[in-house]
Amino acid sequence: MDSIDKYLEVESEQTFVVYHSKTGQIAHVHTVFNHRGATATRTFGKQQEGQALEMAGRFGHPVKALSVLAVKAYDAAQHHTVDLKTKKLASTKPSRPSKTAKRPPSKKTNRR
Repeated sequence: MDSIDKYLEVESEQTFVVYHSKTGQIAHVHTVFNHRGATATRTFGKQQEGQALEMAGRFGHPVKALSVLAVKAYDAAQHHTVDLKTKKLASTKPSRPSKTAKRPPSKKTNRR
């Protein structure tokens, strides 16, 4: 009897970052996995880019303001942006909120 692990083995993966076209800020990361025994998608292209945009839209991102970039490696432990000139992934330090930024007012509940 074959082990289920054999069928869950990932044979290939492709990652797409969906980013704001004007800022390079990443809004969504979409990864396509191909498992052992599945029919492989020979080329990653417009269909997968469309799926990535669709998923970003489902999460409430403004799809018309976004672009998609296929990347070879994506490290979720690091902060990334897309360099708009080179159309490549760039590791950056996350920005901190300004000290003058105000918090939204808290919702007070009236307990009796």
